[in-house]
Amino acid sequence: MDDSARAEPLLREVVEDVRRLYGLRHPQVGIALNNLGNAVSDLEGRLADAEAAYQESISILRQSGAPSAVVAALLFGVTPI
Repeated sequence: MDDSARAEPLLREVVEDVRRLYGLRHPQVGIALNNLGNAVSDLEGRLADAEAAYQESISILRQSGAPSAVVAALLFGVTPI
């Protein structure tokens, strides 16, 4: 089992824990979902699952008022200017 496959269940737990701690639409939930999407996108045949995590992440971060540069940086793994 590769790293992404081992990470997925742990990252799903993180998403649920962050939702319980901060609420369903908190920016930390968006970040946790982005991390989950990154891991799932590495798994064979799981792009639709990764896309769903990314879409929810983007929705949460946009609603939180996060600047577009921050949202883009998270999705592409770069540091915002």
